[in-house]
Amino acid sequence: MTLTPADLMEEMAARYASCACYRDSGTVVTEHLRANGNTTKSVLPFQTAFVRPHRFRFEFHDRFNDADPWQRYVVWRDGTTVRTRWDVTGREESPESLDLALAGATGVSAAAAHTIPALLLPNDVSGFRLPQHSRSVPPTDWPSCAARRRGANDPVDP
Repeated sequence: MTLTPADLMEEMAARYASCACYRDSGTVVTEHLRANGNTTKSVLPFQTAFVRPHRFRFEFHDRFNDADPWQRYVVWRDGTTVRTRWDVTGREESPESLDLALAGATGVSAAAAHTIPALLLPNDVSGFRLPQHSRSVPPTDWPSCAARRRGANDPVDP
């Protein structure tokens, strides 16, 4: 049986949604192209920990520039209690749901607060999910990818 990319994404989502526990750490790196042609880089380390049915923790760190101290944003759920803490505001809060707590962290974490939690907890975290992307654009319409392996004499795609 041959699986399509959409089939693989659906299988991946099902595995995340059924796992008993999960833990990861990573870094979201974003390069910003400025109008003058210079680039700046944003680096956001994050960690996720999860134990089904109701224990969850997401933490990421951010800073405005390399000389600044790291600021921490944490979202956690223990049973029915959901809490957030962001060093920037210095406040600990109790959002109504994990969904709302993660929504508050999604933009400032470059979507790291949403991507995996939405797969782990599809009934608790709303919004876009990775398998939806696999169905959104037919493969024949995908633009060429600049990250593909090129030989020294390969032309550069526009």
